[in-house]
Amino acid sequence: MTKPSREELERLVTADMRAITARSDRIGRAFARKHGVSYSDFQALLQVFVAETAGSPLTARELSHRMEVSGSAITYFVDRMTASGMCAAMCIRVTGAR
Repeated sequence: MTKPSREELERLVTADMRAITARSDRIGRAFARKHGVSYSDFQALLQVFVAETAGSPLTARELSHRMEVSGSAITYFVDRMTASGMCAAMCIRVTGAR
């Protein structure tokens, strides 16, 4: 059996990454529906959670940059998630102002 070329390996890895991404997106959307949040809010919560568990809480500016939304959109997100109890401790660290 011949060893696959680098190009073939790259093609296979790329195909696997696309499949993982598609499955991850479906899981994220199902999770958001189950917990009554929008998919955008789920994505923001995920960014906050990943940073939090890595020991590097996000600032509002960093979250805004990662989500590609305005600072006011992040403030609105934090207000909604805090009011709903979804991320009391994490979101407080995101804004640094609460």
